Amino acid sequence: MSAPATTPAAAAPGTDKRPGLMQRLSMPLWARLVVLTAAGLVSLIGSSMYYSSALYQTADRTTRMKELYDVAGTAGNAHVAFGELRYWLTDLSVSLLMSSERSANTAREKLDKDLERLATHDPDTIKMLRSEVESYVTTAMDAANAYTDGNRVIGNTFLANARIHSARVDQALNDLVARVSAAAVAERQLVIERADRSARTALYIVIALCLMGMALTVLVLRSIVRPLQRLNDGISGLMQGNHDVEIPPEGNHEFGAMARTLNLFRDSIVERQRLEAEAEAQRKTIATAIETISDGFVLYDNEARILLANGKYIEMFPQIASLVKPGVSFRQIMQAQVKSGDAKLGDLSAEAWVEQRVADHLDDRDTAYERRYGDTWVRISKRQTPDGGKVAVYTDITELKQREAEISKARDAAEAALSDLQKAQARLVQSEKMASLGQLTAGIAHEIKNPLNFVNNFSKLSDELLQELEEVLQEPIRQLDDETRDDAEDLLKTVRENLNKISDHGKRADSIVKNMLLHSRDGPSERRSASVNAVVEEALNLAYHGLRAENSDFNIEIVKSLAEDVGDIECYPQDLLRVFLNLINNAMYAAHKRRQDGNGDFSPKLWLKTQIDGDMVSIEVRDNGKGIPADIQEKIFTPFFTTKPAGQGTGLGLSLSYDIVNKQHGGDLTVNSRPGEFTAFQVALARTLPDAAADEGEVRK
Repeated sequence: MSAPATTPAAAAPGTDKRPGLMQRLSMPLWARLVVLTAAGLVSLIGSSMYYSSALYQTADRTTRMKELYDVAGTAGNAHVAFGELRYWLTDLSVSLLMSSERSANTAREKLDKDLERLATHDPDTIKMLRSEVESYVTTAMDAANAYTDGNRVIGNTFLANARIHSARVDQALNDLVARVSAAAVAERQLVIERADRSARTALYIVIALCLMGMALTVLVLRSIVRPLQRLNDGISGLMQGNHDVEIPPEGNHEFGAMARTLNLFRDSIVERQRLEAEAEAQRKTIATAIETISDGFVLYDNEARILLANGKYIEMFPQIASLVKPGVSFRQIMQAQVKSGDAKLGDLSAEAWVEQRVADHLDDRDTAYERRYGDTWVRISKRQTPDGGKVAVYTDITELKQREAEISKARDAAEAALSDLQKAQARLVQSEKMASLGQLTAGIAHEIKNPLNFVNNFSKLSDELLQELEEVLQEPIRQLDDETRDDAEDLLKTVRENLNKISDHGKRADSIVKNMLLHSRDGPSERRSASVNAVVEEALNLAYHGLRAENSDFNIEIVKSLAEDVGDIECYPQDLLRVFLNLINNAMYAAHKRRQDGNGDFSPKLWLKTQIDGDMVSIEVRDNGKGIPADIQEKIFTPFFTTKPAGQGTGLGLSLSYDIVNKQHGGDLTVNSRPGEFTAFQVALARTLPDAAADEGEVRK
C-alpha cells in the first residue's frame, strides 16, 4: 500500500534534518534549476566571449599562415609543372613527336595557372618568371625546329640557351618557396605562442568557474536528491521486475508529476510483457513453418545482419554452421566461406570477392544467381523486404548441374565424333581425288612415254648417221671452194646442234614423265620403325656426294644439330628418304647458285637440325641461298611449279614431298623464307603413324 500523500517520508538514519537554503527560500524545483542554469550561462557567456576574442585573433593569424602555405604549395606545383614542360619540350626536340608537343602545351597551361595564382603574392617575381619561361619555351621550340631541319649544331646551341633560362626559372621558384615557407613558419610560431597564452588564461577561468559551479550545484542538488531517492527506489524495483513496488503519491508539484509518470511506466511494462509473450508465440510459429521449407532460408535486416536462418541453410553450409546465428553480418558469412576454401573466387582476390558479394547483397534490386561452393551448386534468390532487409532462399541444384554436365559432355562427344567423321570424309574424298589424278597422270605419262622414246632414240640415231655422213662427205667437201665448203660445214654444225637440243629436251621430258610416274605410284614403301637421324644422315650423304660427282667445284659448309633423344618413329623410310634427299638437294643447289651468281666472298652453308617438339619430331633443312619471294611461297608445293631455270627442274619434287609428309604420314611440311637471307623447310612428324594416314597408305597400296 502506498503511503498517504500527507505523510512525510521518514528521514534516513544519519542524514541532516535541517532544511537547506533552497528549501528555506521555498523555491520550486524549476526555480532552483533556473538559478543554477543562469549561473552556468553567465559563466559560459563570459568565458565564451573571452575565448571568441582569443580564437578570433588566433584564427586571423592561422588564416595568414594557411595562405602562406598555400602560396608555397602553389609555387611547388609551378615548379613541378615547369619540370613537366621542360621534359616534354626536351622530348619534342629529340623525338619530334606531336604527342610530346601536346603534352608540353598541357604542362604550359598548368604552369600559367599556377603563376596566375602566385601573381597576387609576388607580382615582380612572377613577372620575371613569365619572361624567363617564355624565353625558355621560345628557345626550346627553336631547337626543335632546328632538329627538324637537320641542323643539330644550331639545335644544340638553342638547347644550351634554353637550359640557362631553365636554371633561372628553377632558382626563382626555389627562392620564392624558401621566402614563403620562412614567413609561414614565423606565422606558425606566433600562432602557437598566442594559443599557449590563451590556453593558460582559459585554464584559470575554467578552474574559477568550476569552483563556483560546484558550490552552487551542491546547494541545488541537496534540495533535489532527497525527494528523488524515493522515486529512484520505485524505479529500481520496477526495473527488477517488482511491479508491486511502492511509488510516491501523485501531486501537482514536479515530484508528483514524476510519480504519475512512474505509474504510467509500470502500466506500460505490464502491457509490453503481454505483447512480447504474444510476439514470441508468433515467432515460434513462423520459425516452425520456416523449418519445414526444403530450401535454405535466411532473413537479413537492413544492415545485412542475420535475423533468422533455418536448419536447411545450416545443413547446406556445414563449414559455417557455428557462425550462423542472429546478429552475424553477411560480410562475416562470406569471409568464413572464403576461409573454408569452398568459395570459388575465379580471378578475384579474397577481399575483392567478399566486397563484390556484399555489394550485390546490399543492392536494393531482387536478384537470382547461381554459385558453386566446393562440390555443391546453389541457386540463390534474394528479395527486398519493406523495411530494407533481405530474404534469401538457397536451393541445392547440384544434381541439376550434374545432369547438365552429362548432357554437355554427351553433346561434346557427339560433336567431336561428327568432326572426326567430317575429317575422315574429307580425307577419303581427297584420297579418291588423288587416286584419280594419279591414274590420269600415269595414263598420260605412259601415253607420252612411247612417242618420247621415239624422239629420243631417233635423235640419237640421227646424230650417229650425221657423223657417218660427215665421214663420207669429208673428202668431197674438202674439194669444194671455200664459200661452198663453209656453207656445207655450217649446215652440218647447225643440224648437229639441233639434234643435241632435241636430245636435251627429250631427256628433260623423259625426266618429267618419270617423276609423274613416281608421283602417281600405286603405293608406299614398307611401313616400319626407323631412326629419324639415320634417315636424315643417309639423305645428306647421298645428296652431297651426288652433287660432288656432278660438279667437282661444288663445296658447302654443313652444320648438323641432330638431337639424340629423337629416336625412332613409325614411318615409310624409303619415302621419307626421298623427301629429305629432295629438300637437301634443293638447299645445296640454292646456296651454291647464290655463290655462282655473286662474289667469291660468299660461303654456302646448310643447317640440318632434328629435335623433339612436344608430341612431334621436327626436322629442319635451312640454307643461306637467295630465298623465296613471299608471292611464290604459296605456290611452292604446286605440281610442276619450279623456281629453277628451264631445263634444271621438273616442279614435282616438292609436290611429291608434300604428299608423302602431309598425306601419307599425317605430318606437316612448311616453308619459311626471307629473300636475300635464308630458306628453311620444316618437317613435323608424329612418333606413331596416325591411323588415318596408315589407313590411307594401306588403301593406296
